[in-house]
Amino acid sequence: MTIKPHPSVSTPPSVTEPTPSTPVVRTSRSLMVLYAGIVLALTAMNLGLHGFNGLVLMDITIGRWILVHGHVPLHNHWTQAMAGRPFSDTEWLFGVWVALAYQWGGRLGVFFSMMPFLAVTALFVGWWAARVRSWRGMVVAMVAGAELMIVSNPRPQWMSYAAFALGLWAIQQARRGRWTALGVFLAVIPVWTNMHASVVLAPALLLNETLWGRGRYRWRMVAATLGAAGLTLCRVGGAAAGGSFISHVLSPGIVNVIQEWGSPNFHTTTGLVLLPAFLLAWAVLLPWAWRTKAWASVMWLLLGPLAAFWAVRFAPYMVLGVVAVLADSPFGTTSFTVARPYRFLAAGAVVMLNVLCWSSVAKPGFFAPRYPVTAMTYLQRHHAHGVVTWGQWGDAANFVGVQPWVNSQAQLWARAAWWMPYVQAHDGSVATLVPWVRRWDPHAQWILWPVSGYGTVNNGTVVPGWQSVYRERTNQGVVEVWRKSH
Repeated sequence: MTIKPHPSVSTPPSVTEPTPSTPVVRTSRSLMVLYAGIVLALTAMNLGLHGFNGLVLMDITIGRWILVHGHVPLHNHWTQAMAGRPFSDTEWLFGVWVALAYQWGGRLGVFFSMMPFLAVTALFVGWWAARVRSWRGMVVAMVAGAELMIVSNPRPQWMSYAAFALGLWAIQQARRGRWTALGVFLAVIPVWTNMHASVVLAPALLLNETLWGRGRYRWRMVAATLGAAGLTLCRVGGAAAGGSFISHVLSPGIVNVIQEWGSPNFHTTTGLVLLPAFLLAWAVLLPWAWRTKAWASVMWLLLGPLAAFWAVRFAPYMVLGVVAVLADSPFGTTSFTVARPYRFLAAGAVVMLNVLCWSSVAKPGFFAPRYPVTAMTYLQRHHAHGVVTWGQWGDAANFVGVQPWVNSQAQLWARAAWWMPYVQAHDGSVATLVPWVRRWDPHAQWILWPVSGYGTVNNGTVVPGWQSVYRERTNQGVVEVWRKSH
């Protein structure tokens, strides 16, 4: 899904082609809004509970740098490991977006800056769910909303989901001779390409329709596909920036440290939540698409779930495509009548979910920092340099103005010789890390590491040559700052 498709091998997602026997029905706007409200409430509530941490802190740091210097960085300024090395940020525009949001509204500003992306995605899911007959539409909206909840942090992927849903809908409209939506989709691509490298899905969507669609508009789709491919290069660094992302995807070290690059585990909550989409795609929709020779949909229903099996991060795209296919299939459009009690039930569910979501905004723990705040402040106050941090705390260090050895930009060093020993050191105590520091970062002066919690098996071991100078107790465990003895 992130690699440019080849026509002779496989093609990325699309939606089904209406057959002559498929009636064209109106979509109830009231139901669309109701169902979109369900999806928005579920995803927004999950985002608020996740908290303010992780890669968004790095995005804000880069966005601030861009706002101060007036251009996009081409070299790494934020880590010791790769200081001064060439750097291509495929998410720089998202960094500016969240940096401005934080400047204007702090943590809640960042939270609400995600709402336009969540709302657009929710509206398209609501539009498709409203085309599913009777009470089943509400079930589709609730299940799709729950499946989108697997993405729980404020990341540019949310913009990608909104743009991807727009592309699916634009193709549906083009099949009915309505081309305005496709023009809007093409206009969004220059923004998308500077927010997230998943923009490769834009020409992939249109290529799939060009190769396998049934419409009499193939030459228009050829032009749209070529236009979309060209627009993906409207970015700082051009094709080279996209190439760095592909290199990132293929790095063997990525799967070892980033959970979303792993396959879904159906013994976990995430796997069970995604199971309905897999079953709907292969057990219900794929036989119908194959029987009716809706080849564009066959390709999606085969490759979308396979991509999600390969890596969980592709599952939301799979979910959006399956819901779109369902809405345009006979299973979704054979009936438009929705009994009044079901409308009241849907309205009640929306009200309840939104009350639960938005009433929690004023609570102290809503979208709260999920990193050792006071320990970071301690490092900042002591003008710490030569800092080795645990996990994604490198992003938080950058956020407070401290340069760490490494942050979450794993694509920069996934092939470095020190990377896997560093990852393995995460399972131990500071005493386990010190040999790594002695070999790979002998000039390090500080270590920020958990003593308990955070999924580690650490303990308060005395480490020769290092002294514990600060301790913070967080909700996830106890964290210590260690300083090299002189």
